Amino acid sequence: MRPFLLACALLPLSLLAQNPGELDLSFDADGKLVIADIDSMSDPFAVPTSDLGLIVGFNRTVDGQQQICMLRLNEDGSVNTNYGVQGLVVSTAPLVLKDVLIRPDDKVVLVGQVPGQEVLRVERYLPDGGLDASFGTGGVWELVIPDTIPNSFVSGGLMLPDERILVNGSFGVMRVLADGGVDVGFGVEGVFGQGGREDLALAPDGGLRWTRLVNGAPYTVDYDGGVVEPNIAVGSSCGINTSLRGALCINYFGRFVSSAIECLHISQ
Repeated sequence: MRPFLLACALLPLSLLAQNPGELDLSFDADGKLVIADIDSMSDPFAVPTSDLGLIVGFNRTVDGQQQICMLRLNEDGSVNTNYGVQGLVVSTAPLVLKDVLIRPDDKVVLVGQVPGQEVLRVERYLPDGGLDASFGTGGVWELVIPDTIPNSFVSGGLMLPDERILVNGSFGVMRVLADGGVDVGFGVEGVFGQGGREDLALAPDGGLRWTRLVNGAPYTVDYDGGVVEPNIAVGSSCGINTSLRGALCINYFGRFVSSAIECLHISQ
């Protein structure tokens, strides 16, 4: 069993003596939470909820089967036992987690890949942890990855303001409708761009920002509506560390939340 570490750093209004970048002592008393009673945890993702809590998604292996699990925490780091079964939700089928996304209404979207198959699977959950039957079929939408490359893969996703979803991987970038299904009005039949393990974000103008490391330096390109329009060059400040992809988020009050298996570093 490997311990799972979460931490939060901010300047809380109630603790004005703390400086920006310091651990938030209102989170589990010391700003850190170690979860060590769930076996085989790996690849954590943390997203903030509207009540200033967290949804922590992670992979685990049980009896040789890969699962996605979600744990919901309250603002103070305690487990929200009203979520799922005593705070824990387990995916409905064997799945490898690639990203956790959240909507303003606290519905959570899991982006994953079926183990050993070139199949994208997206699941949407209600705020209480139950599957959202209004999405896909019974809360689940699957698609054989539209790719001619052997060993095709899914990398991650991005929630758009209109609640559609972008999914990226070896196939490029695909836009998924808010209720499931490929949005064929995006790119070419719903897909555009070169594929890979790059990070997706929204640019200030609402376009798509695609960041990757090139020769050790961050390289960021902006796209508009599926048409390539590069306007940021190597050396941009928008870079990421791909080895920590998905491990950092910012909640509604500006808290930085980092999740890791063995180590943590937070700065602002």
